[in-house]
Amino acid sequence: MFSDKFFSKRTVSMACFLPLVLFFTGCKKQIIEVIPAIGYESISVASQHDVVEISFPGVNTGYIGCQTETERTFENEFENAYYKTTNGGKTWVELTVPGGSNVEVRNVCFPNDSMGLIVNGKNICFTKNGGSTWSVVSDDGICADIDASGNLYYTERSGLWNVLIFKYNFTYNIFTYYATLYVEESNKTGGRICGSYLYILTTNDYDNGFIHGYNLVTKTVDDIGFGSLSSGEDIMDIVSAGESFAIAAKRGNIIAKGINDTYGQVYLQHHYDYYSVDCNNDYFVAVGNKTISSNVTGEWQEVFDLNGDGFSHTFYTVRFCSDKEFYIGGNNGLIWKGTLE
Repeated sequence: MFSDKFFSKRTVSMACFLPLVLFFTGCKKQIIEVIPAIGYESISVASQHDVVEISFPGVNTGYIGCQTETERTFENEFENAYYKTTNGGKTWVELTVPGGSNVEVRNVCFPNDSMGLIVNGKNICFTKNGGSTWSVVSDDGICADIDASGNLYYTERSGLWNVLIFKYNFTYNIFTYYATLYVEESNKTGGRICGSYLYILTTNDYDNGFIHGYNLVTKTVDDIGFGSLSSGEDIMDIVSAGESFAIAAKRGNIIAKGINDTYGQVYLQHHYDYYSVDCNNDYFVAVGNKTISSNVTGEWQEVFDLNGDGFSHTFYTVRFCSDKEFYIGGNNGLIWKGTLE
């Protein structure tokens, strides 16, 4: 376990840095950072799998989903594992979750220490006791998420073109149908609740630059149009803060919208795939293949090492757990805890 820092802008000489210091740069490859902006600590889990989902409802208790994807002759297969910590990542205990160990990990979401869900390629699983026991909410679900009030929303397929949205009441075990969204069955990567919206994320941009959204308050469909990406670029994640949005997509894309209500692609030093994005108020962090980027300095910039190079790691997920703290998950059990200073 070790600690270090990312840095914000100011020109300095290389002599000011220690060997493990990380810093932000703009589009040009240069050393221009020194004011501490983000501190981080490694709390990695002893696993050969990649950490693809993280949920820390508080400082000490956290849950992660890990998987390794194996290419087979006709389809991809997965080996997965789930872990829990109650001491801030100092030690991890493996959980047993319905669905088996050979299905895809799609979501891990815990709004508090004991209640939460895990979505895998076979089941949507819910627990009220921190993972000691599980209930299967759906065995045909595409995605599920829990809002800030603890309400669980999930989707199921209906033919090749429709996605059905349901709400699940934990207390009375009641399922309520909400709406149907028209989305090609083969083009869904998952879903996420942002504020009052449940968004369905699509692959290959077949929906011409739209993310399908459902307003959980007004119970109306309200798609987000952000401008078409290049063909084949999967939309991997979305997050919002007030009037600002950020979308993580493959092929080196972060699509951001500010308060002027216009979307634009963020241009950075490297052109890597982005897999996940999250925010706290107006501070956004996005991660992907060999890259971490953030707007913590006031504009979107990459994080580089001391030599101005990118990372060798692949980062699959980032999630804030408080106003100033967030977690990043990556390959081979990597977990970093970050702090805005």
